[in-house]
Amino acid sequence: LNNNNFKVVQINSHLTANDTADKIKKLSADKINVEEKIKKLDETIVKKRSEISTKKYESSIQQDKDKNELNSLITERTSETSLYNSIVNQIQS
Repeated sequence: LNNNNFKVVQINSHLTANDTADKIKKLSADKINVEEKIKKLDETIVKKRSEISTKKYESSIQQDKDKNELNSLITERTSETSLYNSIVNQIQS
């Protein structure tokens, strides 16, 4: 037997090498990244809420600053959630 007489050929490359499969793979990776961002934001929001409720503020300016940070975190989470929903909808369609 001679090795040159044999070769391996993929017979279903039309199923795995197309734009749709690549797009779904990319969207799945994006979805995982956004999920991780949302989890990190959730943890940060919980910590910030806890800090605001337990911290003794010397001035209302400091408290307002922390509340503004919390609000921006919540806004960012809302944005990431919208992105996540959009990615999921794209994967489903």
